[in-house]
Amino acid sequence: MSLVAPGSPKKPVQEVSQEQYRERNRLVCFGFCSFLLGLATAIYLGAVAQARFQEIPVWLSAIASIGATVVSVVAVYWVSQTLKATREALVLTQEMAIDQKRIGEAQIRPFILFEREFYVR
Repeated sequence: MSLVAPGSPKKPVQEVSQEQYRERNRLVCFGFCSFLLGLATAIYLGAVAQARFQEIPVWLSAIASIGATVVSVVAVYWVSQTLKATREALVLTQEMAIDQKRIGEAQIRPFILFEREFYVR
């Protein structure tokens, strides 16, 4: 989940809906299954068992490069989303600490209350 609030507790934090969460899980599962399918295809074609890299077909190298690039881009995106959520959580935590300090100071401030009786000298 990612925090969307720009750091103010007055704005509600928008949470990821169940549908968005399922779509993200489908994307991850699709990527993992694609990786396994590519690996199985490479093993079936014998590219993994070949000792020299010159004998691996160019198209297989291109597909592997494209797949590695896609995985890297997705990983960088997820890391950036994690850092964004961490930054927003830090802002919210700092604001909560300021509010807590204000509440604590208000609690220790002495108050004198008079009820019904006034003492006059």
